[in-house]
Amino acid sequence: MVALLIVIYHIYQKSVNENRVVISKHAVFSICIFVCVVLVVGSFGFIPVIQTALSPGGLSQAYSLDTINNNIGWSADLVSFFVPNYIFYNTAANGSISNLFYGSNDRTVYIGYVVIALSLYGIWKTKSKYKFWIAIFVLFWLLSLGPYLKVNNNVTSIPGIYLLYHAIPVINGIREPARFYLVALLAASLLASVGVKELLEKLSNTKKDTVYVYSVVSIICIIFIVESFGIPIPGNQNITLTPYAPHILRQLPKVVANQSFLVLPSPYIPTYIYGGVADYYTTVMQMPLVGGYISRTTYLNVLSEYDIPYVQDATYLATYDNRSFYTPPYSSPINENYSLISLNTLRDYNVSYIIIENNAYSYHNLALLDNFSQSLFGSPIYIGRNITIFSTYRSKYQNIKNNFISYYRPGHWAPYSIPNTNISGWTPINEFGLIITYAPLSIQKGNDSYLNTTMTFIATSFINQSIQVAVCACSVNSNVAHLNMPIYSGIHKYAVNMHLIKGNWNVVEFFDTYLSTNNTNMLILFNNITFNSST
Repeated sequence: MVALLIVIYHIYQKSVNENRVVISKHAVFSICIFVCVVLVVGSFGFIPVIQTALSPGGLSQAYSLDTINNNIGWSADLVSFFVPNYIFYNTAANGSISNLFYGSNDRTVYIGYVVIALSLYGIWKTKSKYKFWIAIFVLFWLLSLGPYLKVNNNVTSIPGIYLLYHAIPVINGIREPARFYLVALLAASLLASVGVKELLEKLSNTKKDTVYVYSVVSIICIIFIVESFGIPIPGNQNITLTPYAPHILRQLPKVVANQSFLVLPSPYIPTYIYGGVADYYTTVMQMPLVGGYISRTTYLNVLSEYDIPYVQDATYLATYDNRSFYTPPYSSPINENYSLISLNTLRDYNVSYIIIENNAYSYHNLALLDNFSQSLFGSPIYIGRNITIFSTYRSKYQNIKNNFISYYRPGHWAPYSIPNTNISGWTPINEFGLIITYAPLSIQKGNDSYLNTTMTFIATSFINQSIQVAVCACSVNSNVAHLNMPIYSGIHKYAVNMHLIKGNWNVVEFFDTYLSTNNTNMLILFNNITFNSST
């Protein structure tokens, strides 16, 4: 958008100066080349956005957070333009000034007094010659303030021009106003460079010697470096890590090829400070890291890790004593062997090594995790002061697929507790509750490709009703078997026979009537869903 404004401005300026419309074929060709390069280079970013927008419910999902309240939360505070980052001054994290920055890099918008002074000086000396860049700065600075002005964390009733931007469809997808500050900063930097140029010309025209000129420039540079200092000063509020990579990390990739590794605990917790260390291990080992923490980590990134019960339990042990972010242990509507699920998923992810950050755990919880890990992988291949390393070689070559292995699909089930009772369970959400189960190949003899399977579960219902269950081996064929089951009032155990395809993943879907009627009396809670071979 900024580039387009610059092009339009220069065409306008030249047209005014020459009193005619000025745009050559060469200029048009250059613009087309620029657009093509932008489309190619940026395709990895905007193609997924377009796919999401075109998918069912994609636009509503994309704009779900684009509300005025969220815009206010991610707006720049007026004071934050004039107050340096709190880390430099080692201000308490709960201080009134530090709250302008704490926990949000997007809202750290300090410009610097040197930049402001040089910009004003340049504007004054050039008699507002750079009106275009002044306008760019003012426009995007006002946009960064958000829909309503905030002063020292107090939201005022003074509206901002961001309200106009928020009302424009499509382009209002940038829901974090403070990010507009980056464009304002570019304009301020250019104006400051004009100020430096004018200052140097003035100093060079005086009778002062060269030492004086260099002294003035040095003082300006020193002040700028001090007020923009980005390295935290050691103190109680800062955490610094010294990554240590034992020699074994450099040797592990030589043992296996085309494999990945996993670092515990999972990084998706505010108190977790080892994400950068995990990235460092990636550089040292030259192996892919499951989860990938190099870019901004979202919950969707970590779902790939949380498919592994072992990872959820390990992360729970690391955060159990931290009540500010409570991660429950792995739970599911399915009653299955979670160790088998973990081993199978680790094999699917080609995980060869698991690195445990010892300092992330208390002594007691680290012992629990160590015992749990040894039960899955055997003895660790390395025990150090900072890390413990397990090899998954033993587990990857176990014939774990001689058993039923089942997962519930996140986003299709939700835990639910009946108020004022000790009754709880899982209820399907988002149209149906989806379960993916692997039917083992070698349990039943014979050449039949189908495995006679009994699915059992415990259901709690307020009334007598029925539920439809659909079964499909979608990776093999599109045949869907529909089973209609009566569900009785109270808590009862149920069993249903079905045919699953051997050696393949099968999909089982629970269609709950409550989802379509929104009638609380028709709610059904499921527990202990289990798959076994029928005799």
